[in-house]
Formats: sequence, C-alpha cells, structure tokens
Amino acid sequence: MGTASERVMADQFGSQLRLRASPPALPSGLVRRRRLEQRLGDSSPRPVTLVSAGPGSGKTLAVATWVHAGPVAAAWLTVDESDNDLRTLWSDVLGALALGAVLPADSPLGQMVPGSTFGPPEVLRVRAGLAALPGPVVLVLDDIHHLHTGAVLDSIS
Repeated sequence: MGTASERVMADQFGSQLRLRASPPALPSGLVRRRRLEQRLGDSSPRPVTLVSAGPGSGKTLAVATWVHAGPVAAAWLTVDESDNDLRTLWSDVLGALALGAVLPADSPLGQMVPGSTFGPPEVLRVRAGLAALPGPVVLVLDDIHHLHTGAVLDSIS
C-alpha cells in the first residue's frame, strides 16, 4: 500500500495527470469554428492530424470543441517539458487513455506501467495495443511543441 507520503505523492501525480488529461472546458459564448471541426472529422481515419496556427489563435479550443462533440472516442494529453523523457511521456499517454475511458477493460494497455527500462520495444507494445483496439481512438497531444528530445519524437513518429 505504501507509506502515507507515497500515497500523498501518488494522489498529487494523479490529480496533475487528470488536469492534463482533460480537454479544457468550453467557455460560454464560444464561437464554434464549424469548418475546422468538419476538417477534423474528415481527418479522423488518418494516423496524424496537425493543427497549426499562431499563439492565441484558438487551436486548443477548436480541437476541444470537436472532442466535446464526441464524434469518436478521444483521449487528451496536454504535453509539457516533463514529457521529454520517454518513460514519462508514455506513462502520461497511457494514463490519458485510461482516464479518457477509451480502453476496453481487457486491453493490455490498461495494465502497462512504463518502468525504468522503458524504450523502443515497449513503445512497439503500446503501438500494438493501440492497433488492437476495437475501434478508432483519437489521441490529442496538445502543446506538442514542448517535445524536443530525439528519442521521444522518434517514439511518436
């Protein structure tokens, strides 16, 4: 079960991940960008869709609006500098998939915990687990520009 200190740290980590694994709430009066939402919907069979525009242009809210509309199962992760570690990124991705409720109960991804030796072979296991999902799942990596470590970028390529 762990010491009280370990449980507090685990609770804090879980709370931080829940915040980063949730799309932002949509403000009242938000002007929907229906053409962009349509384009996002049209791109869902593709393996990668990049939404790129200048700071403050509404990328995050546009994608969050589409995710909230629920056209496909989606998980969200707001990436930060800590995700430049391979183990941390994939731990956060797996946590986001679990919190996004997109993993079936019998998915091996739900039981995977990246350890200290997490590397390319384990990334392949994650990819295989994603490919085995019964239906399409969208994983939103918001603020991906924070990622710059070669091994991390290679692992998501």
